[in-house]
Amino acid sequence: MHRTLHILTLWHPTFAHGAYTAPAETPTLPEDATLGDAILGGEAIYLAAALSALGRTYVQAVAPHFPDDTAHGWAKIWTQIRSKLGQEPEQAGTPKDVLRSLGRAGIGVNHLVDPAVLAVTATSPHHAFQQALAMDECVTPDVLCVGPGSGATMVQRVLQTNIPVAVAPAGYPGSPSGIRRVTCTYDGSPYAQQALRVATELAEGLDAEVRVSTTTPPPVDDADTIVRPESATTPVLDAGCELVQGWSGGTVLVAPDGDWSMQDEESTAEARWLPEELLVFGHAPTGDDAIQWETESRRFSIPYVLVPQADND
Repeated sequence: MHRTLHILTLWHPTFAHGAYTAPAETPTLPEDATLGDAILGGEAIYLAAALSALGRTYVQAVAPHFPDDTAHGWAKIWTQIRSKLGQEPEQAGTPKDVLRSLGRAGIGVNHLVDPAVLAVTATSPHHAFQQALAMDECVTPDVLCVGPGSGATMVQRVLQTNIPVAVAPAGYPGSPSGIRRVTCTYDGSPYAQQALRVATELAEGLDAEVRVSTTTPPPVDDADTIVRPESATTPVLDAGCELVQGWSGGTVLVAPDGDWSMQDEESTAEARWLPEELLVFGHAPTGDDAIQWETESRRFSIPYVLVPQADND
Protein backbone atom coordinates (compact mmCIF):
# COMPACT_ATOMS: atom_id res chain seq x y z
CA MET A 1 0.00 0.00 0.00
CA HIS A 2 1.33 3.40 -0.96
CA ARG A 3 0.39 6.30 1.30
CA THR A 4 0.29 9.94 0.21
CA LEU A 5 2.39 12.21 2.44
CA HIS A 6 2.27 15.99 2.71
CA ILE A 7 5.29 17.96 3.93
CA LEU A 8 5.16 21.52 5.25
CA THR A 9 8.50 23.33 5.41
CA LEU A 10 9.69 26.86 6.17
CA TRP A 11 11.49 29.19 3.76
CA HIS A 12 13.11 32.55 4.54
CA PRO A 13 15.90 34.35 2.62
CA THR A 14 18.15 34.49 5.68
CA PHE A 15 18.48 30.70 5.79
CA ALA A 16 17.38 29.51 2.36
CA HIS A 17 20.80 28.89 0.84
CA GLY A 18 23.56 26.49 1.61
CA ALA A 19 24.21 24.40 4.66
CA TYR A 20 25.82 25.68 7.76
CA THR A 21 29.07 24.13 9.00
CA ALA A 22 28.63 22.19 12.19
CA PRO A 23 31.09 22.87 15.04
CA ALA A 24 33.84 20.28 15.36
CA GLU A 25 33.47 19.86 19.11
CA THR A 26 30.83 17.68 20.74
CA PRO A 27 27.78 19.77 21.71
CA THR A 28 27.16 20.28 25.39
CA LEU A 29 23.62 20.09 26.72
CA PRO A 30 22.23 20.29 30.25
CA GLU A 31 21.53 16.95 31.92
CA ASP A 32 17.77 17.39 31.51
CA ALA A 33 18.04 18.40 27.85
CA THR A 34 16.06 16.57 25.21
CA LEU A 35 16.61 16.35 21.47
CA GLY A 36 14.91 19.10 19.51
CA ASP A 37 17.46 21.90 19.42
CA ALA A 38 16.63 23.07 15.91
CA ILE A 39 14.29 25.27 13.92
CA LEU A 40 15.91 27.25 11.09
CA GLY A 41 18.30 26.54 8.25
CA GLY A 42 18.51 25.86 4.52
CA GLU A 43 18.88 22.20 5.47
CA ALA A 44 15.11 22.08 6.01
CA ILE A 45 14.61 22.62 2.28
CA TYR A 46 17.09 19.82 1.48
CA LEU A 47 15.23 17.49 3.85
CA ALA A 48 11.90 18.34 2.21
CA ALA A 49 13.54 17.55 -1.15
CA ALA A 50 14.79 14.17 0.16
CA LEU A 51 11.36 13.30 1.50
CA SER A 52 9.71 14.19 -1.81
CA ALA A 53 12.24 12.49 -4.12
CA LEU A 54 10.27 9.23 -4.30
CA GLY A 55 6.77 8.00 -3.61
CA ARG A 56 3.60 10.05 -3.40
CA THR A 57 4.99 12.89 -1.32
CA TYR A 58 4.10 16.54 -1.79
CA VAL A 59 5.61 19.75 -0.41
CA GLN A 60 4.12 23.06 0.62
CA ALA A 61 6.30 25.91 1.91
CA VAL A 62 5.57 28.62 4.47
CA ALA A 63 7.16 31.95 3.53
CA PRO A 64 7.02 34.21 6.60
CA HIS A 65 7.60 37.94 6.71
CA PHE A 66 9.04 38.82 10.12
CA PRO A 67 8.92 42.32 11.71
CA ASP A 68 12.63 42.94 11.11
CA ASP A 69 12.41 42.00 7.40
CA THR A 70 11.37 45.52 6.41
CA ALA A 71 14.47 47.52 5.47
CA HIS A 72 14.98 50.94 7.05
CA GLY A 73 17.52 53.74 6.68
CA TRP A 74 20.70 52.82 4.80
CA ALA A 75 19.56 49.22 4.44
CA LYS A 76 16.52 50.42 2.52
CA ILE A 77 18.63 52.68 0.30
CA TRP A 78 21.10 49.85 -0.42
CA THR A 79 18.23 47.54 -1.34
CA GLN A 80 16.88 50.13 -3.77
CA ILE A 81 20.32 50.58 -5.37
CA ARG A 82 20.76 46.82 -5.82
CA SER A 83 17.31 46.61 -7.38
CA LYS A 84 18.20 49.31 -9.94
CA LEU A 85 21.42 47.44 -10.76
CA GLY A 86 19.47 44.28 -11.46
CA GLN A 87 20.69 42.64 -8.24
CA GLU A 88 17.36 42.44 -6.54
CA PRO A 89 17.73 40.35 -3.38
CA GLU A 90 15.27 37.65 -2.43
CA GLN A 91 12.40 39.04 -0.41
CA ALA A 92 10.73 37.43 2.58
CA GLY A 93 7.28 36.14 1.79
CA THR A 94 7.77 36.31 -2.00
CA PRO A 95 6.40 33.18 -3.76
CA LYS A 96 8.64 33.43 -6.84
CA ASP A 97 11.78 33.44 -4.69
CA VAL A 98 10.49 30.47 -2.69
CA LEU A 99 9.72 28.47 -5.84
CA ARG A 100 13.17 29.21 -7.26
CA SER A 101 14.80 28.01 -4.03
CA LEU A 102 12.70 24.83 -3.91
CA GLY A 103 13.62 24.08 -7.50
CA ARG A 104 17.33 24.52 -6.79
CA ALA A 105 16.99 22.01 -3.96
CA GLY A 106 15.56 19.48 -6.40
CA ILE A 107 11.86 19.61 -5.56
CA GLY A 108 10.04 19.13 -8.87
CA VAL A 109 6.77 20.86 -9.69
CA ASN A 110 5.07 17.44 -9.70
CA HIS A 111 5.83 17.21 -5.98
CA LEU A 112 4.45 20.64 -5.06
CA VAL A 113 1.03 21.28 -3.55
CA ASP A 114 -1.17 23.92 -5.19
CA PRO A 115 -0.63 26.55 -3.92
CA ALA A 116 3.00 25.67 -3.25
CA VAL A 117 3.70 28.77 -1.15
CA LEU A 118 1.84 30.13 1.84
CA ALA A 119 2.92 33.73 2.53
CA VAL A 120 2.28 34.81 6.13
CA THR A 121 3.17 37.68 8.44
CA ALA A 122 4.54 36.25 11.67
CA THR A 123 6.61 37.11 14.74
CA SER A 124 8.53 33.81 14.91
CA PRO A 125 8.97 30.52 13.01
CA HIS A 126 6.51 28.84 15.37
CA HIS A 127 3.98 31.61 14.75
CA ALA A 128 4.55 31.23 10.99
CA PHE A 129 3.60 27.53 11.14
CA GLN A 130 0.53 28.40 13.21
CA GLN A 131 -0.55 31.05 10.71
CA ALA A 132 -0.07 28.70 7.77
CA LEU A 133 -1.94 25.80 9.38
CA ALA A 134 -4.94 28.07 9.95
CA MET A 135 -5.17 28.94 6.24
CA ASP A 136 -7.79 27.27 4.05
CA GLU A 137 -5.13 26.79 1.34
CA CYS A 138 -2.92 24.74 3.66
CA VAL A 139 -3.06 21.00 2.99
CA THR A 140 -2.96 19.23 6.35
CA PRO A 141 0.66 18.05 6.64
CA ASP A 142 1.89 14.68 7.90
CA VAL A 143 5.20 16.19 8.98
CA LEU A 144 6.77 19.63 9.47
CA CYS A 145 10.36 20.12 8.23
CA VAL A 146 12.78 22.35 10.15
CA GLY A 147 16.54 22.82 10.06
CA PRO A 148 19.36 23.34 12.57
CA GLY A 149 19.45 26.31 14.88
CA SER A 150 18.94 26.91 18.56
CA GLY A 151 15.98 26.71 20.85
CA ALA A 152 14.57 23.39 22.02
CA THR A 153 11.66 25.39 23.44
CA MET A 154 10.77 26.53 19.92
CA VAL A 155 10.63 22.96 18.63
CA GLN A 156 8.45 21.95 21.56
CA ARG A 157 6.08 24.75 20.55
CA VAL A 158 6.04 23.46 16.99
CA LEU A 159 5.24 19.98 18.34
CA GLN A 160 2.16 21.49 20.02
CA THR A 161 0.59 21.50 16.55
CA ASN A 162 0.29 17.72 17.15
CA ILE A 163 2.18 17.09 13.92
CA PRO A 164 5.51 15.18 13.82
CA VAL A 165 8.54 17.41 13.26
CA ALA A 166 11.43 16.30 11.01
CA VAL A 167 14.73 17.95 11.93
CA ALA A 168 17.62 18.19 9.47
CA PRO A 169 21.04 18.17 11.19
CA ALA A 170 23.57 20.95 10.63
CA GLY A 171 25.27 20.50 7.28
CA TYR A 172 22.65 18.06 5.97
CA PRO A 173 23.40 17.69 2.23
CA GLY A 174 20.07 16.16 1.28
CA SER A 175 19.47 12.86 -0.51
CA PRO A 176 18.58 13.08 -4.21
CA SER A 177 17.72 9.37 -4.17
CA GLY A 178 15.16 9.86 -1.41
CA ILE A 179 14.78 8.01 1.89
CA ARG A 180 15.32 4.24 1.72
CA ARG A 181 15.07 3.29 5.40
CA VAL A 182 13.20 4.63 8.43
CA THR A 183 14.76 3.60 11.75
CA CYS A 184 12.63 3.87 14.89
CA THR A 185 13.94 3.55 18.44
CA TYR A 186 11.54 1.32 20.31
CA ASP A 187 11.05 0.21 23.93
CA GLY A 188 7.48 -1.07 23.82
CA SER A 189 5.96 1.92 25.64
CA PRO A 190 2.71 3.54 24.42
CA TYR A 191 4.70 6.53 23.16
CA ALA A 192 7.09 4.20 21.31
CA GLN A 193 4.14 2.45 19.67
CA GLN A 194 2.80 5.83 18.56
CA ALA A 195 6.20 6.75 17.09
CA LEU A 196 6.52 3.35 15.39
CA ARG A 197 3.12 3.90 13.78
CA VAL A 198 4.40 7.25 12.43
CA ALA A 199 7.56 5.53 11.16
CA THR A 200 5.44 2.92 9.38
CA GLU A 201 3.25 5.55 7.73
CA LEU A 202 6.31 7.50 6.62
CA ALA A 203 7.85 4.34 5.17
CA GLU A 204 4.63 3.62 3.26
CA GLY A 205 4.71 7.08 1.70
CA LEU A 206 8.45 7.05 1.02
CA ASP A 207 8.63 3.51 -0.40
CA ALA A 208 11.15 2.73 2.36
CA GLU A 209 11.81 -0.13 4.78
CA VAL A 210 11.61 0.08 8.57
CA ARG A 211 14.30 -0.84 11.11
CA VAL A 212 13.15 -1.29 14.72
CA SER A 213 16.10 -0.46 16.98
CA THR A 214 17.14 -0.21 20.59
CA THR A 215 16.91 3.15 22.37
CA THR A 216 20.57 2.91 23.41
CA PRO A 217 22.66 5.22 21.21
CA PRO A 218 24.96 3.43 18.76
CA PRO A 219 28.74 3.75 19.20
CA VAL A 220 30.09 6.79 17.39
CA ASP A 221 33.60 5.39 16.89
CA ASP A 222 34.82 2.21 15.20
CA ALA A 223 36.67 1.09 18.35
CA ASP A 224 33.39 0.66 20.23
CA THR A 225 31.64 -1.26 17.48
CA ILE A 226 30.46 -4.80 18.22
CA VAL A 227 31.00 -7.42 15.51
CA ARG A 228 28.52 -10.30 15.36
CA PRO A 229 27.52 -12.71 12.56
CA GLU A 230 23.93 -11.51 13.10
CA SER A 231 22.50 -8.55 14.97
CA ALA A 232 21.10 -9.35 18.40
CA THR A 233 17.38 -8.87 18.91
CA THR A 234 14.88 -8.94 21.77
CA PRO A 235 11.22 -9.93 22.18
CA VAL A 236 10.36 -6.21 22.45
CA LEU A 237 11.88 -5.42 19.05
CA ASP A 238 10.35 -8.53 17.50
CA ALA A 239 6.94 -7.39 18.80
CA GLY A 240 7.58 -3.98 17.23
CA CYS A 241 8.27 -5.64 13.88
CA GLU A 242 4.99 -7.52 14.15
CA LEU A 243 3.17 -4.22 14.71
CA VAL A 244 4.72 -2.77 11.55
CA GLN A 245 3.69 -5.84 9.57
CA GLY A 246 0.13 -5.57 10.86
CA TRP A 247 -0.24 -1.82 10.26
CA SER A 248 1.17 -2.03 6.74
CA GLY A 249 -0.60 -5.22 5.77
CA GLY A 250 2.79 -6.83 5.20
CA THR A 251 3.76 -4.35 2.47
CA VAL A 252 6.63 -2.71 4.41
CA LEU A 253 9.90 -4.59 4.89
CA VAL A 254 10.94 -4.51 8.55
CA ALA A 255 13.85 -5.88 10.61
CA PRO A 256 15.02 -5.55 14.24
CA ASP A 257 18.42 -4.25 15.35
CA GLY A 258 19.07 -4.78 19.05
CA ASP A 259 22.68 -3.72 19.57
CA TRP A 260 23.91 -1.80 16.50
CA SER A 261 26.37 -4.61 15.81
CA MET A 262 28.25 -5.14 12.56
CA GLN A 263 28.22 -8.30 10.47
CA ASP A 264 31.54 -7.50 8.82
CA GLU A 265 34.84 -6.79 10.60
CA GLU A 266 35.74 -4.44 7.77
CA SER A 267 32.69 -2.27 8.49
CA THR A 268 32.97 1.19 9.96
CA ALA A 269 30.64 3.02 12.32
CA GLU A 270 29.33 4.93 9.34
CA ALA A 271 28.17 1.68 7.73
CA ARG A 272 25.54 1.46 10.45
CA TRP A 273 23.57 4.13 8.58
CA LEU A 274 22.41 4.44 5.01
CA PRO A 275 23.02 7.75 3.21
CA GLU A 276 19.24 7.73 2.70
CA GLU A 277 18.23 7.24 6.35
CA LEU A 278 15.53 8.84 8.51
CA LEU A 279 15.46 8.31 12.30
CA VAL A 280 12.22 8.42 14.29
CA PHE A 281 12.58 8.71 18.06
CA GLY A 282 10.26 6.41 19.98
CA HIS A 283 11.69 7.70 23.25
CA ALA A 284 12.97 11.03 24.61
CA PRO A 285 16.79 10.92 24.94
CA THR A 286 18.14 12.94 27.85
CA GLY A 287 21.53 13.83 29.31
CA ASP A 288 24.51 11.93 27.85
CA ASP A 289 22.23 9.92 25.57
CA ALA A 290 20.87 13.14 24.05
CA ILE A 291 24.40 14.36 23.40
CA GLN A 292 25.41 11.06 21.79
CA TRP A 293 22.31 10.91 19.60
CA GLU A 294 22.85 14.52 18.49
CA THR A 295 26.51 13.75 17.72
CA GLU A 296 25.46 10.68 15.73
CA SER A 297 22.93 12.71 13.77
CA ARG A 298 25.41 15.43 12.87
CA ARG A 299 28.40 13.21 12.14
CA PHE A 300 26.54 10.88 9.81
CA SER A 301 23.96 13.42 8.50
CA ILE A 302 20.93 11.55 9.82
CA PRO A 303 17.72 13.64 9.95
CA TYR A 304 15.39 12.68 12.77
CA VAL A 305 11.69 12.92 13.56
CA LEU A 306 10.15 13.94 16.88
CA VAL A 307 6.60 12.71 17.52
CA PRO A 308 4.20 14.68 19.74
CA GLN A 309 2.63 13.01 22.72
CA ALA A 310 -0.90 11.82 22.01
CA ASP A 311 -2.25 13.74 25.02
CA ASN A 312 -0.06 16.78 24.14
CA ASP A 313 1.58 16.76 27.57
